[in-house]
Amino acid sequence: MLTALFCGADQTVTGSMHHFEYLEKPDATPFRFCVDAGFFQVGEHIREWHLNHQLFFSPSELDAVVLTHAHLDHVGRLPYLVAKGFDGPVYATEITAKIADVVMTDAAKQQFNAFVAVQRGQMQMTREEEAFMKGMDAHQWVLYSNSDVQKTNGLFHMVAYHQAIDIHPNLTVTFFDAGHILGSAWITITEKSTGKTLVCSGDLGSVDKPFIRDPELASNLENVEAVFIETTYGNKLHQTTNGRPELARLVSETARRGGMTLIPAFAVQRSQEIIFMLIEGMENGTIPRMPIYLDSPMAEAVTTVFAAHFKQFDSEAQSMQTHLHKQIFNHPLLHIVHTRDQSKELNYQEEPAVIIAGSGMMNGGRILKHLAFHGRSRKNTLLLVGYQAEGTIGRKLSEGEKVVQVDGKDVHVQLEVHQMEGFSGHGDRDMLQKWLFSALPQRIYREKIDTQLYLVHGEPEGQAGFKEYLHEKVGDNLAVHIPGMGETAVIWH
Repeated sequence: MLTALFCGADQTVTGSMHHFEYLEKPDATPFRFCVDAGFFQVGEHIREWHLNHQLFFSPSELDAVVLTHAHLDHVGRLPYLVAKGFDGPVYATEITAKIADVVMTDAAKQQFNAFVAVQRGQMQMTREEEAFMKGMDAHQWVLYSNSDVQKTNGLFHMVAYHQAIDIHPNLTVTFFDAGHILGSAWITITEKSTGKTLVCSGDLGSVDKPFIRDPELASNLENVEAVFIETTYGNKLHQTTNGRPELARLVSETARRGGMTLIPAFAVQRSQEIIFMLIEGMENGTIPRMPIYLDSPMAEAVTTVFAAHFKQFDSEAQSMQTHLHKQIFNHPLLHIVHTRDQSKELNYQEEPAVIIAGSGMMNGGRILKHLAFHGRSRKNTLLLVGYQAEGTIGRKLSEGEKVVQVDGKDVHVQLEVHQMEGFSGHGDRDMLQKWLFSALPQRIYREKIDTQLYLVHGEPEGQAGFKEYLHEKVGDNLAVHIPGMGETAVIWH
């Protein structure tokens, strides 16, 4: 018997964590494992920090964790489980394990910084949140420290794609390429004695993304009892998944004006995609050759991981690397900015250049310093290459605001601002449907099947839209569930 407990990314797109309990026989000792252990990411209030403390199970009783990929909302609470007593194996691809180290280390730092901000009254709180915080010290409030991250790193077991791993004498897990970020996976969990299978999508990518292979579709799956599928864009279609042409046009136009292009960086995957497309464009002549400055320590660390694993790139990127006779992420036009003093020196950059700096939504980081200096000139451009959450400076600029505050001072923005399409790391509705139907028995089109579908990692509107879309496709032939946090379900008896 396999049961599921939904502990995060349930009717929301953050905090992904699903807890499972397996009983091989009624009198057997329960085997407990999690798929992902993600962080509820911080908004303007501390509600998410409160949520991150809440667990619906005892980590000390957990036997294993399986990770789909290394984004914060899928790996950020893993050291918290370790701090609370978990010491079992963590199964992940090698790249996921290496990026997870970077992400978890940064998360430990950010938690402490946020605690200090709360103590100084710099973070808004409701009365309930004030009561929650009252009397707490950093040790109680911060989920984990660097030492917990180091303990966590010692628990990783590296898994290759298509390699079946026994996580229990009667349970195997197999990883497949999810095409979301480098090293990402969707997984199958199979009971060896019966063949009963659970499929978990993790986060699924789009097609034709730079250097990332397209999401791998399922084939030859049998006895699929349940599917957990992300629904980030469950009710939306991407206008384009190729941001190359617009990026080339805007960077080139800015260079012709003698300007600087500023790009707020999402450290994991997005920064590397932008670097790849810039170098690709400069090599094929669609973008003038100019310096590219990566001004984000976290993005630098992730880029180093990517450079070491170029054999995981898609065939097009590997061909490009062979043609260049050099590694793409060690290109001579790419300059790593290591220190704050080096970052300040970019204020005096007179020739056209591209500056990629954290953070991606402009709610902190070195990008704000560059905005304060370069944002005053009409010849410069700001390219927003990802979702900008409400309340962030990135969102305000994308909505046309011309005055924003940086370090308590008004910045009058004169540069061009563009919100760009084609950079989403998540597949849209049609991609989700294509992957899902590849994993299900084909008779779904003509008769009701027993497979249960659970929509996770999505906002209610998107999940409702995807459920309605599936109903239009197959009627009542597929049972679709939208679980809430704390709910349970029987996957198989």
